[in-house]
Amino acid sequence: MTGIIITGYGKFAEGLKDALEAVTGPAENIETVSFSQNDTEELFNTRLQDAINHLKGCSSILFLCDMTGGIPYRLATQNAEQMESEVLAGINLGMLVESSISRQFTLDVHALAEQVLNIGKDQVERFAMNS
Repeated sequence: MTGIIITGYGKFAEGLKDALEAVTGPAENIETVSFSQNDTEELFNTRLQDAINHLKGCSSILFLCDMTGGIPYRLATQNAEQMESEVLAGINLGMLVESSISRQFTLDVHALAEQVLNIGKDQVERFAMNS
């Protein structure tokens, strides 16, 4: 099974995992790592390494980040290079739900990442009001 690490600024990661569990129930092999206002990159990277170690029994890791270019994203990409993994940024709840469910049926983390990315693109829309 693919493990999932949700990461981002503030309490984004914890909030997203809480929302996931409200929709699907308890989630296994999902870790959260947050970058708080007073954190250093070194402290964040240590916590990220701890999350990776908690998922050692997983065949691969899917990193889900809040946005491209930030410290959580950059450090996730650096750590991802050392293992079978994928990194996605700009995630939303629909993407997390899809990844949590689909990883049970998709053993290839690269195919899973592509599927989750497409779900994210499909779920962003604008509601058009009739004038």
